[in-house]
Amino acid sequence: MDIDGKAESGQRVAGGVSFFQYSQLTYKMLSYFYLKLNSTG
Repeated sequence: MDIDGKAESGQRVAGGVSFFQYSQLTYKMLSYFYLKLNSTG
């Protein structure tokens, strides 16, 4: 994969946020809600 293609795919995500950052954020949010639901029973 060339760098140019990688940059384009990253910019395609909303607000120019890279796919890696977006997936990290999504994972943190899912983990948070998962733990929150488990703690409440």
